[in-house]
Amino acid sequence: MATMKQYSERTLESYSAANIVAKQTMVTIEASKQYTSTPPDAANYTFVVSGNEIEGENEQGDDVQYPWEGEPTRHHKHVIDIKKFYLDKTPVTNEQYNQFMSHTKYSPVDNHNFVRDWHQGHYPDGWAHKPVTWSRPVTGGGTRLASKVSPQGYLRWS
Repeated sequence: MATMKQYSERTLESYSAANIVAKQTMVTIEASKQYTSTPPDAANYTFVVSGNEIEGENEQGDDVQYPWEGEPTRHHKHVIDIKKFYLDKTPVTNEQYNQFMSHTKYSPVDNHNFVRDWHQGHYPDGWAHKPVTWSRPVTGGGTRLASKVSPQGYLRWS
């Protein structure tokens, strides 16, 4: 919020109108645990890719940049091999996430809108088995994860 306050002290006209694309770098994350058979709480699901999914315009700087690309772009023409993976049968519930936070003493660096449906560190009555929402709303609909640290921490713990 302090950064946004600094930005709002300047008028919009004082900022450049040039489309300057910031350099992106990939952050290495720890690989998930490898299983030889379906874990007990995972869905028995076969993921099949049967085509390409490309939507919207392809404006320069309007998405992510992979190592094989010179700039961020929305359409990525590259074939990658996706190894077998498992999905949980259900989303992480408020109660499960509460257990994770209690056991690990996890606390985000910025707790603004963190687990947004909780109030003063507790989820609403009757919400124990509802999916936890640690995301933030996105203009135009949908949600986006506020941080990758929290979901990754939960996955390592679970």
